[in-house]
Amino acid sequence: LRWLDWGYEVQYDFVLKVPRRTGLTLKTVNRGEITVRGIAGDFDVRNVNGKIVMEAVAGAGRAHTVNGGVRVGFVRNPAAACSFKTVNGDVEASFRDGLAADLRLKSMHGEAYSDFASTKLPAESITRETAGGRTIFKRGGATGARVGKGGPEIRCETLNGDILIKKNG
Repeated sequence: LRWLDWGYEVQYDFVLKVPRRTGLTLKTVNRGEITVRGIAGDFDVRNVNGKIVMEAVAGAGRAHTVNGGVRVGFVRNPAAACSFKTVNGDVEASFRDGLAADLRLKSMHGEAYSDFASTKLPAESITRETAGGRTIFKRGGATGARVGKGGPEIRCETLNGDILIKKNG
């Protein structure tokens, strides 16, 4: 029935101000960009068809999008695991001096670069799954690098793009 089609679209832009230590869960789909500044709480940020930009963050969590880049800048290195992923776009994460983390980096059609001195980590372990009467063995395929003495896992993945792990400040 076409009586529900009013012939126009509505788009909302939100600007939210929250306490610095707030944990965030933000999601959007289509033509949206998510920008976060100055948050010290943990985060779960997801987008489809738009980029994610996070500046001056101090928590830990994940930022995933499908079509768009992911850029995250930390003012304090994360104390827990982080995951930054996209299908089409670059993943850029910047950390403070003294980073101690285990990086897992994966790009199908791109390169990975880092400003931090690192040592190679062993390949990820193989997992075993059973589905439909078949046994499937999988390995993550990410390159592992230890920065400093190691620490929380920071996973960066893109299918079509580069990964940049940089020093900030």
